[in-house]
Amino acid sequence: MQDQDEPSANILDLKEEFEKLSEEQLHALRAATYFGMTSQEAKIYDNRRRKITEVAKRLSGLLRLQEN
Repeated sequence: MQDQDEPSANILDLKEEFEKLSEEQLHALRAATYFGMTSQEAKIYDNRRRKITEVAKRLSGLLRLQEN
């Protein structure tokens, strides 16, 4: 039974991480719209975008496994 609970916990963790990162990305984009973005902020933005993509792929994989 624990094996079945673990993927569910991982899915919830990944959803929370995805939402947190997406919210941070949205705030950064809004700020950049009005104030611009430094090269350091752009690097952080790009790194966060990569992390969002990674989390989305992992979440998608876990959801597919759960369907089976």
